[in-house]
Amino acid sequence: MKPDMRILIVRTDRIGDIILTTPLAQAIKRAFPSWHVAFLVDDRLSDLLRCHKSIDEVIPVPGLERGKDGSSGLSALVKVIRSGRFDVAVVVSPSLRNALAVRLAGIPLRIGTRYRPYSPLFNRRVPLHRKPSLRHEVEYNFDLLAPLGVSQEGEEPRLQVPEEASRGIRKSLTARGLAPGKEGLIAVHPGSGGSSARWPAGHFRDLIGLVEGSDGLRAVLTGSREEKGIVDAVVQGAKGDPVRLDEQLSLMELAALYKECRALVTNSTGPLHLAMAVGTPVVGLYCNLKACRPTRWGPYGSTPHAVLTPDEEICSRCHSSRGRGDCLGSISHEEAWKALLRLLERREGR
Repeated sequence: MKPDMRILIVRTDRIGDIILTTPLAQAIKRAFPSWHVAFLVDDRLSDLLRCHKSIDEVIPVPGLERGKDGSSGLSALVKVIRSGRFDVAVVVSPSLRNALAVRLAGIPLRIGTRYRPYSPLFNRRVPLHRKPSLRHEVEYNFDLLAPLGVSQEGEEPRLQVPEEASRGIRKSLTARGLAPGKEGLIAVHPGSGGSSARWPAGHFRDLIGLVEGSDGLRAVLTGSREEKGIVDAVVQGAKGDPVRLDEQLSLMELAALYKECRALVTNSTGPLHLAMAVGTPVVGLYCNLKACRPTRWGPYGSTPHAVLTPDEEICSRCHSSRGRGDCLGSISHEEAWKALLRLLERREGR
């Protein structure tokens, strides 16, 4: 392969998916430092990758995942991709539109999964079955680099928070009466983006009461605009004075906030992977349904973390009744509190 190869990684879905794909860029740069690595992503998420040291270019495309697969916006997408003159495309998020776009753009080497109806659009097809969820998403992603001779050697998601964003979030926290760096901020994100089961609002509320009642700790709630109702339900009747920052932060500001926090407690959701990627310990609450299980979607990397799941007897009843993860309520707020305290002790080296 020539030394100045240009490679396009196509990952056009959600926050967590994109973060869990960034180790591919790190591995490519390790193996081929002179290669140009670009990411094609939904424009709403592009800021996350602009501060990643192994990504040379971020190509934001509006609305990639807001409509169905098909011809909508395809010609514009092809034009954008063709202008990059890429030698290789690695299509990590499989869809007909993505596969067709890299083919019509004339990219010589097109890598994708083997078992899709549109797989003939790729000329390197990797036998990859994600559905059983037997391995982590990061590891599944690395299978797609095999045709390039690139393997995983300890790479994990890592994002750098710009100093400007850090200064901005510290100023915002100070304006709310908090003392960044002095108070123990515990982030609580009760939503899941609709992608997984949620821990009950009452459990989050009780956990916040324990955080707020503990000397030196303060709770900070985060959430998207669509999750306002969830945060409303959590704070209603909550003890103490938790700070709400839901609806207020960009993704980069959210990353900066998490970096200021001592830990995050949340469901299986993109912000969990964001916190891990900036080095903030997490307590993750997961159900064991195949599509949601922590084996595939749990915290990944060396950042301290804890995963709580219902016991197997409860999960088996949920599986047999085609449940939706309501069993998460069997995880008590006391269990989450103990897991959080253990993480804080690990972080402080006690």
